[in-house]
Amino acid sequence: SVINTQIKPFKTQAFKNGKFIEVTE
Repeated sequence: SVINTQIKPFKTQAFKNGKFIEVTE
């Protein structure tokens, strides 16, 4: 999970929100 966070921090942020939303801006 730590590695995934380093690769896609924005994606993890959305997941932490409680919703699985891919925020790729």
